[in-house]
Amino acid sequence: MQYTRQLTSDHCSGICPEAWSAMAEANAGHDASYGNDAWTQRATDRIREIFETDCEVFFVFHGC
Repeated sequence: MQYTRQLTSDHCSGICPEAWSAMAEANAGHDASYGNDAWTQRATDRIREIFETDCEVFFVFHGC
């Protein structure tokens, strides 16, 4: 049986191993929620660094 790849959505494939590993690491232990945690701070700082600007960062559930 031949499988044809479809360029549809990221919902059609599994998560990459690097992201899965990062999620497992973030899931260990306890931390504050709703943006008051070290993971969100680290991510927002990295985004500001990449875009070389001091800005507000808002994470959304879905990009569609």
